[in-house]
Amino acid sequence: MSSSEPVVLCEYRDSIAIVTLNRPQQRNCFNPEVIVRLATLWKEINANPAVRVVIITGTGDKAFCSGADLKRLIPLMTGVREPEDEWDFKLKEDPRAIARAILMDDTALDKPVIAVSAAFRLPPFYLQFSLPSVYLHFTFNLVYLHLPPFASSLGKKWIRTRRRV
Repeated sequence: MSSSEPVVLCEYRDSIAIVTLNRPQQRNCFNPEVIVRLATLWKEINANPAVRVVIITGTGDKAFCSGADLKRLIPLMTGVREPEDEWDFKLKEDPRAIARAILMDDTALDKPVIAVSAAFRLPPFYLQFSLPSVYLHFTFNLVYLHLPPFASSLGKKWIRTRRRV
């Protein structure tokens, strides 16, 4: 990948937004540019009524995403190093962009997100959701269900009963 290629790609197919992390040499880890671009992209996708679902994937064959670029982010966010480029400055101006980029901010995205990697495995049970803001997070062999505040009572009922709500 050349340095002129975007670190985050987005392609629209019908009602699907396909977001691709594009830093294969760094195993698609999140640096300040990826964080700022993803936080902005989620806002754009959220405002697009034609998009009904988001698929996020990564380039390369080593990793879907290796996490955060800790060598750059920790010193920047703790003030040990000064911002060096436009992305560092943007992230320092808006540190909540980190939460929005990784979808840990309930206002980041109101559409279902599917993470796809070569090692992706489905849980051993059938899942069906009717709410557009229910998120499944797959980490190693764990499944995380993220429910925004307005859906939490319905989600808790589903978790207890495993019936459609």
